[in-house]
Amino acid sequence: MSEEINSAGTGVEEHGGHEEFSAITTQEDLDKIIRKRLTREREKYAGFEDLKAKAEKYDAIEEGQKTELQKLQERIEKAEKENAVFKQREQVNTWAAEVSKETGVPANLLRGSTKDELESHAAMLKEFTGEQSTAPVVQSDGKKPKSKAGVTTAELFEEATKDWF
Repeated sequence: MSEEINSAGTGVEEHGGHEEFSAITTQEDLDKIIRKRLTREREKYAGFEDLKAKAEKYDAIEEGQKTELQKLQERIEKAEKENAVFKQREQVNTWAAEVSKETGVPANLLRGSTKDELESHAAMLKEFTGEQSTAPVVQSDGKKPKSKAGVTTAELFEEATKDWF
């Protein structure tokens, strides 16, 4: 039997439809087999570098577009938040004007984020600034004044401090 290296580059002889293995005996034969195998593998991936470069370029473009989309999305979200804050502030101002009209408390003194909070604050302010018949006032001479019904806290404060200046 003669040893032949077949077209596949193996040390296999083909005889009448069946293959027989024959050992590789020289370095030259081994180098031929390896060269053929490497050539086949390289052919499988021919053009891979071009495809890889195209894929990287596509990914870079897609990433660039993605960041633009993200920037636009962030701007939209920020504008929506600002719009919501503006609408809430506008609503609170409307409620404050209504509560002010109902209670007589100036709208710029009212604090709260709901109509109920504004009404509650107006009631507290009105109670504080309204008539207080039992407000203790100590005069500079140390005497306690008589109780004055129908006098506001501001008037009592003015009376108590008139001798200070």
